[in-house]
Amino acid sequence: NPIVYKIKEYVKNNLSANLSVFELAKQVGLSRPYFTELFTKETGISPTSYITEERLKYAKELLFTTDLPISEIATNVGYEDVSSFIRFFKKHMGKTPLDLRKSNPFS
Repeated sequence: NPIVYKIKEYVKNNLSANLSVFELAKQVGLSRPYFTELFTKETGISPTSYITEERLKYAKELLFTTDLPISEIATNVGYEDVSSFIRFFKKHMGKTPLDLRKSNPFS
């Protein structure tokens, strides 16, 4: 679906922005409920879950491939508050960003 593709690209290119389902729906001129239904039907996950997955994927990539401070990685994935990012990351990954970086299998 071209709408879903457009939104997926938009999310990937704007992870540092304040991404909301309402704003994503607005990007493609749809109501939030219709957009959510369409996105979920096409991808199998909600727009919110997709944003979360993309943020985690990018954060892990930055942790493993750069020496950026955790605070900068947090900003790059849309968190102004590093403590909130660390809580978010640990909730979804089971480890803090620093612990994951230390266990990097590529280092």
